[in-house]
Amino acid sequence: MAWFVLSSFVDRTIEMLHSEAVQQIGVTDELSELKNTMSSIKARLSDAEEKEELVDHRLFVDLEKVEELVDDLSSEALRQQLAGTLRRDSITKKGFIYPSPGRHMEDVGYEYFRNLCWESIFQEVEKDENGIVSKCRMAPLMHQFVIKAAEQFVIPDLTTFEELWLPQPGQLGSPQLGQFWLAQHVSFGFHLDSSSILVRLLWDRAYNLHTILLPSQMRLETEETLSESFFDVIILRHKLLRVLDLHNLGIEMLPDSIGKLKHLRYLDVSQNSAIKSLPNSITMLLHLTVLKLSSCYGLQELPRDIHKLISLRHVEIDWCYSLTHLPRGLGHLTQLQTLSEFVLSKDNRHSCSLSQLAALNNLRGKLKIKNLENGIYDSKAAILKEKEHLTSLTLAWDLDVPEDTAKYQLDLLEPPSNIKELLLVRYDGIEFSNWFSSLNNLVKFSLRNCKCRHLPPLSHLSSLKVLILDQMTDLKCISNKYENNHPSSSSASAAAAAFFPSLEELRLTELPNLEEWWGGDNSLKATVSSLPSFPRLSKLMIEDCPKLSSMPLYTHLKEWLVLDNTSLETFQHIMNPFTSSQVPSETNKEWSAASTSSAVFASSSLSRLQSLCIIGIKKLDISYSDEIKWEGLRNLRFLRFDYLPKLNELPEGLQHVTTLQELHIWRCNMKTLPEWIGKFKFLTALGISACPYLNSLPEAIKSLSSLMTLEIVDCPILLERCKSENGADWHKIEHIPDLFFL
Repeated sequence: MAWFVLSSFVDRTIEMLHSEAVQQIGVTDELSELKNTMSSIKARLSDAEEKEELVDHRLFVDLEKVEELVDDLSSEALRQQLAGTLRRDSITKKGFIYPSPGRHMEDVGYEYFRNLCWESIFQEVEKDENGIVSKCRMAPLMHQFVIKAAEQFVIPDLTTFEELWLPQPGQLGSPQLGQFWLAQHVSFGFHLDSSSILVRLLWDRAYNLHTILLPSQMRLETEETLSESFFDVIILRHKLLRVLDLHNLGIEMLPDSIGKLKHLRYLDVSQNSAIKSLPNSITMLLHLTVLKLSSCYGLQELPRDIHKLISLRHVEIDWCYSLTHLPRGLGHLTQLQTLSEFVLSKDNRHSCSLSQLAALNNLRGKLKIKNLENGIYDSKAAILKEKEHLTSLTLAWDLDVPEDTAKYQLDLLEPPSNIKELLLVRYDGIEFSNWFSSLNNLVKFSLRNCKCRHLPPLSHLSSLKVLILDQMTDLKCISNKYENNHPSSSSASAAAAAFFPSLEELRLTELPNLEEWWGGDNSLKATVSSLPSFPRLSKLMIEDCPKLSSMPLYTHLKEWLVLDNTSLETFQHIMNPFTSSQVPSETNKEWSAASTSSAVFASSSLSRLQSLCIIGIKKLDISYSDEIKWEGLRNLRFLRFDYLPKLNELPEGLQHVTTLQELHIWRCNMKTLPEWIGKFKFLTALGISACPYLNSLPEAIKSLSSLMTLEIVDCPILLERCKSENGADWHKIEHIPDLFFL
């Protein structure tokens, strides 16, 4: 098998070296040397196969030299292409540098990965919201096999690492030490907290590494920062590096010598917040494919000659808050697939403009365009519409612009029709673009700090799963059209299916003037039974919407419900809709049917709910009233009462929620907790905060055998009673393993 694989590689390399495309590069001496080396390797392979001998390890040394020469050859081709003396298509035809037309190497690699998952090599696969695998675990048996196969090169933990190069007196050191010299790929499975350890290892114990990975780096701010000499050591001794991971190492500046790593494909300097700029010498890395800079909070600019990195395919600059612009010429990097943020600047002479973004049609995944107030674009050519591989788009303005300008910009920034996520930040237009109605594949739609008074039609978006509206002071209604799915309607099932058929999560936050879901004629919204409902909504948050009173029904909530500083009408409508202001009068002909089913509906509409938070509803008094049908909350696991001035006692009906696992009581005026709290046999956590009048804990708390955590914060009377050993309530809580008092 080894003969076959190596022979196949050698044959393909020899064929490539004799191709017309390679001859055009013009490096005659290097080509001649490479051909002679490959011919020698071919002869030795044939001899070994004929004699059925093992492949000589020296052959692998020669193949490594071949790899270096091929790399030099491709580097020369890239330099000539950059200078304009070599046509790209003459090389592409032979697949020498670029992947075959119509296929990206990332797609091919992902296809291989999926095949490995299918063969159960990888397990516990987790996918993101777009169905792409984001995390997995190697099958245990396969993992053991890999560790065994690589045991001479594995450094399992910090203790073993110390023993590896710090032998005891009289010893020559670990047997792995000699093997470490031969390693080409090193991944440190532990945090390196000292530059001296890493420098000493990479300088004294290894030579010409191809890969350095730091997957477990967890640097603290108090740790020593790394000097430029640290990188000079790496560059001097490991000039053949292909993959270099320097993330979260406290780097303040990369040295100019980084440009000497001419074989480098992958460079990760993310999470180094002190870096302000990168040396322009980095643009000499003609093979660089991946550049990761995310969370470099202090980074102000990218190299001015970044357009020379013609192999660059992925640039990650998420959370680089200080980045003021992108360098002019970025639009020439047409192979770019990842450009997480596109930052616009007023100075178009030295920075990248929207016209250059229009040329990057291979972009995929997520894209955020910032500072759109600087993005005036005169051409009618599509900027984003042709980028069919984009899945997520954020359009963000940082400063106010005139309403008509904002609308004009939004019209020009039409996304591809298959976009799945769309976020608009500080959009000052009152109306939305016509293209919005064509986004039939939209899964998540978010508006933040926008000035619109109502939204475009949304309920027909059959794929929409998440809707987030945040910080919109002018918003008065969500829709200016009422959707009626009255049960007596002949088209009831069709109407119900048309009302947000896939919506699973709804967040309405900081909407101070939002009054109702529907604007316009209110006559159709008189009865509960005529209100549409969300067929799949599982998560609902309504926060700081004090005027909201009219809305659909939420009958399928399962995961969580958060009501924070809402109106009393909103609370009643959600928790018990037949007591809200939308209830029909008794003279209404629909009231008979509605009242008959009200008890059933109220007890079952939230029967699947697992988490409930009630916060800051100052007028709410549920201590003695029947506002909540507690017995219907049959699956509630988490409950939080917070800043409810009228909550003097826990509601009597709460004792029926025996499924409760966590109970939090914050900023309330109650004086005692009831003895029936002992019915919460599954309670694992109890938190009490800022309840100054609470003067004791119930005796029944001793019977809560599942209670693992008790937190008491800013409750002076209670804290005094819960003091260790001599507190009046200490005997009630001493069995709880985790006590947190403050």
